[in-house]
Amino acid sequence: MIIRSPRPDEWELWKELRLRALRDAPLAFLETIERAEVREDAVWKSRVAASAVRESVVAIADDGAWVGQMVVLLDPVPPNVVGVFVDPRHRGDGTAQRLLETLIERVRATGAPVLRLQVSEGNDRARRFYERMGFVATGDVELFPGHLLPEHEMLLDLR
Repeated sequence: MIIRSPRPDEWELWKELRLRALRDAPLAFLETIERAEVREDAVWKSRVAASAVRESVVAIADDGAWVGQMVVLLDPVPPNVVGVFVDPRHRGDGTAQRLLETLIERVRATGAPVLRLQVSEGNDRARRFYERMGFVATGDVELFPGHLLPEHEMLLDLR
């Protein structure tokens, strides 16, 4: 398994993995498969381009298949983990841990004191994973417009 940033010329692989994520868990993301499928190529390209406000990582299996992705938005503060997806065949095999550890180290290197994420209500497997990684629930809950499930905030102290 390789964990690395996607290259700009790999935007179509990034797009395909994101569409798989939306099909696998349609309620877990703040966009629909229908919206994502018609998004212009320029938007997909911008999502994998290096950026001062976004860090993206992918997990690539030994056979070359893209099997996971995570993004951390560095702005606004605190940095926020979004867009987490691991292919169902790779859940529980350490892929998510390796993706998150990579992002944690990158965010820590920026000097940020905490890392934030939100977990959809009822996604107990993800919540337990984040707790094992050191995240703590804050008790803050947010319901995004058009989203069916409340999101529960969790923070990781990076100091």
